[in-house]
Amino acid sequence: MERVLTPLRSVAVAAALACAAAASQADPVVGIASLPKLSVGEEHMLLARTDGSVWSWGRDQWGQLGLAGQGGTSATPRQVASLAGVVSVVARGSFSMALKADGTVWTWGDSSNGRTGPTGTSSNVPVQVKGLSGIVGIDAGWGNSAYAIDSSGKVYAWGRNTYGELGTGSATPASVTVPQLVAGLSGIVDVRAADTSVLALNESGQVFQWASIDQPAAIAAVPGVAGAVAIGADGVNNANAHFAVLGSGAVMSWGDTNSSVTRCGQPKQSGVQVFPAATLTGFSGIVAVSSGPDGEDVMLDGNGQAWTCGGGSGGQQGDGTAAGTNTGVKVGPLQVVQTSPFVSVAMGRSAGAIATDGSVWTWGPTGGIGVQGDGNLGLSVPILAPAKISINAGNPATVPPVYAGTQSAESAQGTSSVDVGVMFSPAHWTSSGKAFLAAQLPDGRLFIYSAATGWAAYAPGAPIPAVYTGSLKGMLPLPIGTADYRWLSGTHILVGYGMGATPDAEMLAAGRYAVALTLR
Repeated sequence: MERVLTPLRSVAVAAALACAAAASQADPVVGIASLPKLSVGEEHMLLARTDGSVWSWGRDQWGQLGLAGQGGTSATPRQVASLAGVVSVVARGSFSMALKADGTVWTWGDSSNGRTGPTGTSSNVPVQVKGLSGIVGIDAGWGNSAYAIDSSGKVYAWGRNTYGELGTGSATPASVTVPQLVAGLSGIVDVRAADTSVLALNESGQVFQWASIDQPAAIAAVPGVAGAVAIGADGVNNANAHFAVLGSGAVMSWGDTNSSVTRCGQPKQSGVQVFPAATLTGFSGIVAVSSGPDGEDVMLDGNGQAWTCGGGSGGQQGDGTAAGTNTGVKVGPLQVVQTSPFVSVAMGRSAGAIATDGSVWTWGPTGGIGVQGDGNLGLSVPILAPAKISINAGNPATVPPVYAGTQSAESAQGTSSVDVGVMFSPAHWTSSGKAFLAAQLPDGRLFIYSAATGWAAYAPGAPIPAVYTGSLKGMLPLPIGTADYRWLSGTHILVGYGMGATPDAEMLAAGRYAVALTLR
């Protein structure tokens, strides 16, 4: 049977991949942090290493470790074999999420309220979330809601809506299994969800909030907060404390008082259910914040020093003491005991961090479920200060480009969707350059995609046209589109990027390109 050998088949390549044009124009500088990434749930942890692989450990009662039924509770990190090209992970409760460099979102574990999709069943392997492409940021609530940000700054939500988590100002329907656009938001670069409330940060440093334990509040700007660069939200018995890190390094906080979440020095007013945004005392030079499900919070300053406040009865404070936190007592900032600077911190029911050399450190409650990741499954006493575990996340200073590609179905099945993309190496995030997209047919012919002219056969020696020109910071998802790819089975889709006066030549000389996906 004839396959991709005639000019007609060349036209088929162009037609099948034509959707790349519009998606490729989005600015990739939206809501994605550098690898590696550690996330801490209530009883498990996830790690995305610099090579794009995902590792998990802790409890696995709902399949949240993603080990295809071969795992069970694990006290040592184990690789989630079915995932590659991952740039971010989220661990929440018994639920897990991952974002690939191609802009696709994957979930596994507890399916409560439809977070894992329309099948309504829990999964012990990652499953792609349908209806999402070009995604550059993800998060999930300590309840049962999930969120994604696309490259244009739009937000999508799915899962539980009991408190208005979907952002419609209503608690109806009670849940959805398919991601819904959150209307009224644009230019969003980060989303953080607590138990019953959600925060979003836009590119101008403005913070928005919706949902509430008292009523399904509609989306509104948080009064008194401006110039934010990072956000966080913790929860205690359905009440929430919210945080905004300002560009100055100061931290502001606001939220509920009805469950005494005022544990980081927030001003508490007698008889008032909500405390307004105010600057926390004692915190300075802060660049990041991460919050847990029981009022635990950890912050990181620009020198790599971690500071904690809030809950700490299980050692989450990381200061080497077993002192707990009494309800309503102002606590923090407490200095976390460290032997080397951290580049990122993560708080769940326990805590973790990644150091400048890629080493991974954990502390806090253990519970005999291996969440500390040190191989000791029977340990039940808290770890009071960060302890290094065996896995290394990869040196954050030398993160290579991460390429990824996803095809939703076999070509033999007919119609499928295809996504590819790249996370630029953080070493190049201060640079401008060009990205390139190519398709190599099984007979060896090479087609290059140009944002100006579409697909055309490659002319050896001629300049290579770019699919994107601009800042190289962050990630560039390229949703290629939905089509019948049966005639293109075996085609390689390549992505690469270069810098300098002749980015195409620099890319080739540096070998900075890869096959992101082979159509099957």
